[in-house]
This record gives sequence, structure tokens and C-alpha cells, in this order.
Amino acid sequence: GLFRRLWCSILYPLPAGAAHGAGLVVVSNVDPWRLAWVREELGLADLLGDTIASFQPGVRPKSEDDSMWRAALERLVHRRGGRPELVVALDDRDDNLATAADVADARILVRNPAQMRRALADLGVFLPTARPAVRTAPPA
Repeated sequence: GLFRRLWCSILYPLPAGAAHGAGLVVVSNVDPWRLAWVREELGLADLLGDTIASFQPGVRPKSEDDSMWRAALERLVHRRGGRPELVVALDDRDDNLATAADVADARILVRNPAQMRRALADLGVFLPTARPAVRTAPPA
């Protein structure tokens, strides 16, 4: 439950055509089983619909090189039909953000949701403060 609350407080699904043309591609060092579990059991498929994960072909973990960040940007450029005015990389580890230096216009080290929202606001990016209810996994 805590994991679900944290994810839901940090990210919000941004539908196509969202205000200011915002788009989201999740970049994660995760295995396919954890990704499937988070999508299905925590009800976060809407957030993770467009994901570049370290297990996918052609990419390496974020701490090793910028291939995941580049793949995410390419996907966003393809989806939008051009490069966004602002590309922001967010991560909770400095070594992961270091590899995004040539891809992102701004990098934010995420310590908690409030700090992340302030850092995004400083860039002129404002996320919704609520998200639709998510499906809760049945008790085990």
C-alpha cells in the first residue's frame, strides 16, 4: 500500500494533448516481472503504459550509459512529431541522472514528492495534485 501511495503522489497520467503538450515516458531499471506486478497488482498501468525498461533490447541500465534516456526521448519525439521544448529527467539517484546530461534540458534528483513538485514548478511544469482512484490489489 505504501508503494502505491508513493507512486500515485509522485506521478500522474498525462493524456495525449494534456495542457502545455506535456508527455510522460517512464525510464526504469526494472525486470519484466516487477514491471508487470506494478502494472497489474498496484493498478499503475496508466502510468507505465509508455516505459523504457533496462531489460528491453538495445538499452543498458541508466547508471551505465544514456541509452535508456535516449530511447525515451526518441519515443516521445515520435509520439509528438518533434522534440518537446523542455525535456526533464527525474530520478532518485545521482548516477542515473548523470547519464541524462546530454539528453535532458533539466535533471531533478527526487528526494520526495513535495521537493520534486517544487523543482518542476521552478521549471514552469505543474502536475495535477490528484489522480483518479486506482484499483487496489485484493488482500492475500
